[in-house]
Amino acid sequence: MPLGQNSFYSYELQTKAFVAENRHFVTDDKTAEIEGNSPFEIVPKHPNGKAILMIHGLGDSPWTYHDFARTLADQGYLVRAILLPGHGTKPQDMIGVTSEDWTRAVNEQMDLLKEKYKDIWIAGFSTGCNLAISYAEKYKDVSGLILFSPAVKVRTSLLPLAPFVNLFVTWLRKPDETTYNMGPFKYNNVPLDAIVAFKHTMDDADALLKEKKLDIPVVVMMTEHDSVVDTQDLLPLFDRQLANPASKIIWYGSVPKDLKLSEKVIVKTDYLPEERIKSFAHMSMSYSPDNPWYGANGKYRFCRNSMSAEDIKKCRESKEVWYGAWGTHDGTHPFARLTFNPYYNWQAAEILKVLSSVPSKTADSGIIKPSESSREP
Repeated sequence: MPLGQNSFYSYELQTKAFVAENRHFVTDDKTAEIEGNSPFEIVPKHPNGKAILMIHGLGDSPWTYHDFARTLADQGYLVRAILLPGHGTKPQDMIGVTSEDWTRAVNEQMDLLKEKYKDIWIAGFSTGCNLAISYAEKYKDVSGLILFSPAVKVRTSLLPLAPFVNLFVTWLRKPDETTYNMGPFKYNNVPLDAIVAFKHTMDDADALLKEKKLDIPVVVMMTEHDSVVDTQDLLPLFDRQLANPASKIIWYGSVPKDLKLSEKVIVKTDYLPEERIKSFAHMSMSYSPDNPWYGANGKYRFCRNSMSAEDIKKCRESKEVWYGAWGTHDGTHPFARLTFNPYYNWQAAEILKVLSSVPSKTADSGIIKPSESSREP
């Protein structure tokens, strides 16, 4: 994947060409796959002088921010979403990728934003949160963080073994030659190199979060039933370590009665039977119910949900499918993985409250004039 460009326009153009040339397509809509897996920028009609860099998660793509980026741009924020090396094409392209490659991509794009903006926020999803936390701690010039399903600690106890196993094998489960275990905007399988790289980001963010408080404003979105992240451990940790009074934690699910939390934690139920939702999933935090692919009536349904072939068939064909976290079953309904957030509009409003609570560093901070558009090569 090409890196080292001197403008976001060049980065966006070269990376999109790279994706188009190297992608293993899994649908008939090649244009949608190229666009959804490529970096993008949205220049607001009425700039407020602030910018946001968006970092996706392991195996994901800039499509993670298809909805949220537009929501922020409508409020005046310049938004850029990047593609981490190894992503967007096929899982095999992650062989040889390191956490340093991902860090380099983030650093380069932050440097480009700093040429025009002083007020810069970073949004991360899952692994992207780890990279965002590490960057903010190192450089101290980030205005704030927006963290969707931060993967600072995961549920599996096998992850520490990944570097050792990686000395001997490339894949835990090799992708098939037809689909490469891919969705239109997401890998469903990655090589061990990628898992080791993820572990490095997780260890770094975990150490930083335990050692130091985050003084900048931070918004965190997590769900009780996240099958990937150990959110029960992270909820009290974030509550302790988010020191800025504007910070906020949005928790979907229930909280143990013996867990004492501060007022910064907002709790919303993730059981919505009227919408056939039993629980929220790791990947559902950032998507609108209106998303054309992952929304309530989207084109793509995640029926690969740790189920039997018969259950998967029912999930794909049923008009009354229920939604939940990975592996959700009740013996009665067919289940798909929840890929959207029914509270999307409310959540966006809560995030914007935090963003707007922080005054601009300068009155004319970083507003891009038409003659200086980053669209120019």
